[in-house]
Amino acid sequence: EPENHDGIVRSRLTKLVVCQYPIPKLTEEYAPLAFRETKVEEHHENENFIPETSGHPKIEGEKIRTGKTTYSLIYGNLHEHSENSPCWPAGVDGTLHDDYRFGMFTEGYNFVAITDHGYSLNEVYWRKNLRIADFYNDPPYFVALPAMEWTKTTDKKSEIIELGSGHYNVIFASTEDALKFIRNRHETYSRRSPETSNVKLLWDLLHAQKINCITIPHHPACSTHRVDWEVYDHQFVPVVELFQVP
Repeated sequence: EPENHDGIVRSRLTKLVVCQYPIPKLTEEYAPLAFRETKVEEHHENENFIPETSGHPKIEGEKIRTGKTTYSLIYGNLHEHSENSPCWPAGVDGTLHDDYRFGMFTEGYNFVAITDHGYSLNEVYWRKNLRIADFYNDPPYFVALPAMEWTKTTDKKSEIIELGSGHYNVIFASTEDALKFIRNRHETYSRRSPETSNVKLLWDLLHAQKINCITIPHHPACSTHRVDWEVYDHQFVPVVELFQVP
């Protein structure tokens, strides 16, 4: 600590040992980086051992055959939030990694869509979301779907539902389609954007941008977030969510 003498602050002398190393010589030639896929095979003395990818069993799902058609029975979650999109007062749902790992290892899902609110995202968060989805995507064993939630809520006190109200899970067919949903570096399209301030305008933009996706009405029976059923687009609304089990 400094010593104080007659109002003058003097720092104690400290011996500093300096180690000198020769400066490395760097080549002036640039060598391109070459990344190669690394494959890891698991071997086990038990011939019935099931190989895994990061703990997720790589086995085919249950098949159901009706006539000449075979169906696969799959189980997943098309609505989940992360820390980027707080949705309940008691806390948050965890990181993107937490959500995917919980779905894979705890729930045993075949697919997961992380649907953070569009108004909570900017270009950086959205690109991060898509990169992590690509990381966990391992079809046909596990599918990480690029997705977000578009929301427009009618005033709770109003008896009339506003045009284009409702919450919709936007599920994109690919990362390339999801990247088209970036409005600028500060935001993705959401109900706060003038181009997508109601769901009809949202569908118009999806048509104009040729974005391959579906928009699924979320919790349509919720009295707080009512859906305007007077507007509809057969291309982007092929299904409706009836109920989501937490």
